[in-house]
Amino acid sequence: MDQTVSTDKRFTAEILEPADSWRPFKLINDRSRIAYTIHEEMGWTEIVREVLKDNTPPSSICALVRGRYKTANGWRCEHL
Repeated sequence: MDQTVSTDKRFTAEILEPADSWRPFKLINDRSRIAYTIHEEMGWTEIVREVLKDNTPPSSICALVRGRYKTANGWRCEHL
C-alpha cells in the first residue's frame, strides 16, 4: 500500500511496500563445510561482520540472497 508523504505541490513522494517479504535463508560454504541459517532480519553488513566473519562484500551477499549471483566468495544461498 502506498502512502503519500509530501505536501509540496511540485512533486509527490510515496512510501512503497517491499515487493517481497523477508524470509529465512541459509548461507552455505562448500569449501569450508560451514553453513549459517539466518532466522532474523539482519543488515548485509551485520551478516558479514558478525556471522560470516570474512572479507565478503556486503553488496555481494545482498545480490546472492536476492538471486542475482549464484555464489559470492564461496557462499551460496538456499531460501527456507
